[in-house]
Amino acid sequence: MENRCLFHKLEHYGIREKSLKWFENYLTTRFQRVKHKQDISSILAIGRGVPRGSILGPILFVIYINDLPQCLMKSSIGIYADDTVIYFSDTSPGLIKQTLQNDLNYVEQWLQENKLLLHQSKTVDAIRN
Repeated sequence: MENRCLFHKLEHYGIREKSLKWFENYLTTRFQRVKHKQDISSILAIGRGVPRGSILGPILFVIYINDLPQCLMKSSIGIYADDTVIYFSDTSPGLIKQTLQNDLNYVEQWLQENKLLLHQSKTVDAIRN
C-alpha cells in the first residue's frame, strides 16, 4: 500500500492537520530487521504499508480501496476484505465477456494508479456457461 496515496485519501475523507500528521508518523517512522537463528540483518526503514496485525490496518485498507468501484463502467463489484469479484449478467456471452474485460482493464489501471498489484495466481476466471 502506497502511503502518499493513503494520506491523500485520508485527507479526502476529512482527516487533516494534527490527525493526518499522526497517521503520517504512525506509518512512516517504522523499521524492520530479520533474525534467522543467530544472524540478524541490519535495520531497514519501512516506507509503505501498514503494520501487520494492527487494529488500524483493515480500516486503512478499506479507506484505501473505497474508490475502486468507481472505476467500473458496467460491471458490479463485491468486496470482502481483500477479496474482490466483478460480475455482469446478460443473455449474450459475447457481451458478458467484453464488458468484464473492459472493466477488468479499468481495474488494472486503478491498481497501477494506486500502486497495488493483482495476484494473478489467486485470480479465478469464474465465467459459467
